[in-house]
Amino acid sequence: MENRIKILKIVVLLLFTGLICRIGYLQLYQGQKYFRQSEANRLRLEECDPVRGAIYDRKGRLLVDNSPCYTIVTTPANIIKNPRIIDLLKQVFNEPDNREWEETARKNLTRSPELKLKRDVEFADLAAFETNRLFLPGVEVKIETKRRYPQKIAAHAFGYLGEISQSELVSFKNFLPGDIVGKKGLEKAYNAELFGEKGYAVYEVDAVGNKLAEAADVRGIDPVNGSDLYLTLDLDLQLYAEELLGERNGSIVAIDPRNGEILVLASNPGYDPEDFSGVLDNDTWQDMLNDPDKPLLNRALQGVYPPGSVIKMAIMAGALEEKLVTPGEKVTCIGFLQMGNRPFKCWNKKGHGRISSVNALEQSCDVYFYHMGLRLGVDGLSKYYRKFGLGSPTGIDIEGEASGLVPDSTYMNRRYGPRGWTKGHIMNISIGQGDLLVTPLQLACYCAGLANRGKIPKPHLIKGILHHEPDKWEDIPTTFKNIEGISPQTWDIIMQGMYEVLQGPRGTAHWLMDRDIEIGGKTGTAQNPHGDDHAWFIGFAPFDDPQIAICALVEHGEHGSSAAAPIVVKIIQRLLKPSKVDDQPMVFKPVG
Repeated sequence: MENRIKILKIVVLLLFTGLICRIGYLQLYQGQKYFRQSEANRLRLEECDPVRGAIYDRKGRLLVDNSPCYTIVTTPANIIKNPRIIDLLKQVFNEPDNREWEETARKNLTRSPELKLKRDVEFADLAAFETNRLFLPGVEVKIETKRRYPQKIAAHAFGYLGEISQSELVSFKNFLPGDIVGKKGLEKAYNAELFGEKGYAVYEVDAVGNKLAEAADVRGIDPVNGSDLYLTLDLDLQLYAEELLGERNGSIVAIDPRNGEILVLASNPGYDPEDFSGVLDNDTWQDMLNDPDKPLLNRALQGVYPPGSVIKMAIMAGALEEKLVTPGEKVTCIGFLQMGNRPFKCWNKKGHGRISSVNALEQSCDVYFYHMGLRLGVDGLSKYYRKFGLGSPTGIDIEGEASGLVPDSTYMNRRYGPRGWTKGHIMNISIGQGDLLVTPLQLACYCAGLANRGKIPKPHLIKGILHHEPDKWEDIPTTFKNIEGISPQTWDIIMQGMYEVLQGPRGTAHWLMDRDIEIGGKTGTAQNPHGDDHAWFIGFAPFDDPQIAICALVEHGEHGSSAAAPIVVKIIQRLLKPSKVDDQPMVFKPVG
């Protein structure tokens, strides 16, 4: 009996010793591990999104800011542990076919501390959620922000926001699934600056994951709000330009030739940016995509068109610099130039008679430029078009810019075959038709380069950036591209020709001459195989001290002098003598 008691004591002692060792092991060697696990069960890390930066015009007037909205959030782990939450949420929000929540939760179980289930929740859905909140442990309502547009202008310039995609997670550093990022325009180009830096808050939660209060013993990290963008756009001019376009499709781009600041960037038709500020429904998106007028297309940067006669200054420069014509040499225009069996017509059916360089620009004589194009050849034309910035992106500070097309012999051989293209093709290219394609932005920069007599400014929409914490202002530098190889004498002829377009007695826009402001310009009408001709006009002012250079395109406008030129002149007047500009409707007078 005594032996049994001794054995029992030994066993109890060994068990007690083992228990002490185990407790010691757990406390000394595993204590931190289990403490972290208990803290993880007690605490929840929650993202604190920064307030996205606002956008202002050049004078500090608010264009884009934020308004509050409600988002339903939880953690990926909560969805995985409590799959019944999904079924109840589907009933609450009447989304029986939504299978994305669980899939997203599994994908992001270790990648994101937060799962955003439903954004921009409407009041009815919010009320339904609150009614059932007791049965949705760990699911919370979070106040976020969405974009607000006090002035519904320049939607294509601003762009829009959307939830980050899987492909963007690779290129957008320091972002997580569910984050809202810029998708187009300035919102995308300056997303890092506008977004700011995330913060984190730590909350105590109960046994089922409901948030109780902010943890007192663990400090979070405050977010840093996004930087504010100050644009080069002028709100008054932008509103006026969009008003002048009205219901017509087209684009207006105005640049300060002294520094490349874009004063106006208008594209019509556009869209209501508020449509993208919350959750865009699929029907609205499909309507935009399928609209034949393409409201999502930024015509200023992405629309490519034949430029018509507005490129004749580049041809004149080439013909003069290559010594293929002298300033006083006259070419006879009888209303057409015969090439083989085909007459290539001038816009003036009666002809311009004997005409030389300055008057050829003033009156936009097509026959004169047919001759210059044939003398230069397709490669000569290509050389000078490219000198003036055509055929390549301008480098504007938002993406998506089209390059346009400047054909040379290599291109022509590739497209038509070495024997498939003729002098007729060259003649079309020499009056801005055929294969030559440009964007309105390119022509605005081209006009600015002409106004500067050979210095093309790099266009930009950002005037400066105001960073926060600490506050710091960042200026955007001005850069130029010099047009090489053009003599002062050639510039004099080009400038005189553009001057005579409005000031000359036979100028194609003479009827728009302003006695207070001398304007240099050029009309253009480009044939359109899909309907009426497109109307162009480029102009700058004041002539001796240019402060603005503008390109206006009116699709199907038929005549540059009547549809596009009045727009440019009125914008110049609004900028340079605002008190004298009346608000009467424009009068259209077909000329040429």
